[in-house]
Amino acid sequence: MCKRQRLLYCGQRCLFRSCLLQVSHLALVYCLYLVIRHASQYARLTVLFFWTICIIICQKIETSVVTEKTKVEPVEDAIESDNQISALQKELAAAKESAEANLLKLKYLMADFDNYRKQMEKQAALKIESAKGDLLLKFLNIRDDYQRAVEMARQKNSDPMVVEGLEGILKNMDSFLSSEGVQHIEAVGLQFDPNLHDAIAYSSKDDVPDNQVTAEIRRGYTLNNKVLRPSMVEVSRKIITNTDTSNQ
Repeated sequence: MCKRQRLLYCGQRCLFRSCLLQVSHLALVYCLYLVIRHASQYARLTVLFFWTICIIICQKIETSVVTEKTKVEPVEDAIESDNQISALQKELAAAKESAEANLLKLKYLMADFDNYRKQMEKQAALKIESAKGDLLLKFLNIRDDYQRAVEMARQKNSDPMVVEGLEGILKNMDSFLSSEGVQHIEAVGLQFDPNLHDAIAYSSKDDVPDNQVTAEIRRGYTLNNKVLRPSMVEVSRKIITNTDTSNQ
């Protein structure tokens, strides 16, 4: 039985009991009037006794009616409360769904922003490294010129104090380059590597293996394990001669 049918049934019961109570009152009053008017003293006492019992029964019926009415009202309140709870549950579900959707959007937005931030940081680092590489290349050219000046001072037997001072400055330059991640590329005595070396001359020696670096014309350097400037080198080449002779 649904709530609406229960409510209707309770209302009908209350109405029936109320009508029955009123009819009972009228019937009892009329019977009492007849008995008192025509009966003896004993009959009157008997009627009064039963009248008292009827009054008690009617009071119980009336109490039952009131109780039934009080039961109907909570049912109505309960139905209204159920409707309100159902509406609140729907609103809560909608709010929860909206919050979850907004949270998901926020997560995507944060992920996109994090990727964008990393990309910007990477691009900034590449720009800084590129600018640093350009500056260090210019400094390497200055160092090459300074090294040639030191070698010339040695060859011309310049003042030893002057030569020592120039060599000290050259060492400071190399220390600065090393602190910035610049390292010298080893070349002489190693196999030629096109990724590290730039062959600008060739030599032919019997005691030197083919494709080996025999001299370093200009130093090469790496910056953070990346080639900043390849080494200019001389590479050995074997000359193959035709030793076959034809018999005439």
